[in-house]
Amino acid sequence: MIQRIIFGAIYAILAICLFLFASPTVTAIVMAVVSIAALTEFLKATSVLNNKSKLPLTIISYVFCIAMIVEIIEGGSLYQMKSFTVFANDYGYLIPVIMLYIIISFVAMVLNHKNISFSEVSASVVGNIYITVSLMHLYLIRILPDGKFYIWLPFLIAWLTDTFAYFTGFFIGKHKLIPSVSPKKTIEGSIGGIVGAIIIVALFQYVCFEFFGFEPNYIKGVIVAVVCSIASQFGDLAASCIKREHGVKDFGSIMPGHGGVLDRFDSVIYISPIVFLALNFIKII
Repeated sequence: MIQRIIFGAIYAILAICLFLFASPTVTAIVMAVVSIAALTEFLKATSVLNNKSKLPLTIISYVFCIAMIVEIIEGGSLYQMKSFTVFANDYGYLIPVIMLYIIISFVAMVLNHKNISFSEVSASVVGNIYITVSLMHLYLIRILPDGKFYIWLPFLIAWLTDTFAYFTGFFIGKHKLIPSVSPKKTIEGSIGGIVGAIIIVALFQYVCFEFFGFEPNYIKGVIVAVVCSIASQFGDLAASCIKREHGVKDFGSIMPGHGGVLDRFDSVIYISPIVFLALNFIKII
């Protein structure tokens, strides 16, 4: 626990420095690096990486990881020319790139069907899209009007939900949430996580009002907090399902006390697109 707290504080300081001073370009680069690192952990956990017989699938995964990153950045440049609208060409050629990714992965499976299974192709494609596209939404949030403020929301909601859920469950948790997926999580902890998210979003709105002159809408803030907190918890549970199925405790060990990059970002990954879409329709400040 002490190690977890110490390194958690270090990561928090690094995140604060990044989002206080980083430009959208730097944010895009950092998220691209994090995406590739998280994909590497995922491919290792699902036994695709480090297996020579599956090298074609590994190469395809990284090539299209980079292709999706490029297309989202390109789509972001289109997005900046508009106001709050997302359903135009804001994702560039992302959909055609994803379709090409699926087709080429299937071709690799057919040509190397003795070594590459459909389940491995599915894991590679779904995992890559889930990780890369979701994380790059942090860049899309950053380039929103007032994005330098909104970029904090996915992290604050995910990490405060996790913290409040942990301590609420530790002190008063009695009823198991989904024990077959995560034995230690409780219904009381889940509710505590939602309450924590509401509190942190309200504080976020208050700070933006007090120090930067934004007019907060607390009702909309509660809606965003509740939806994203629930989604954050499902993101954590989804990662637990994947790890349990593949027999791994953590996706990696790069972060002492926290596991790997994917372990630390699992909830952020899940809610980043939701926060981005919500902010296109609900301005909370």
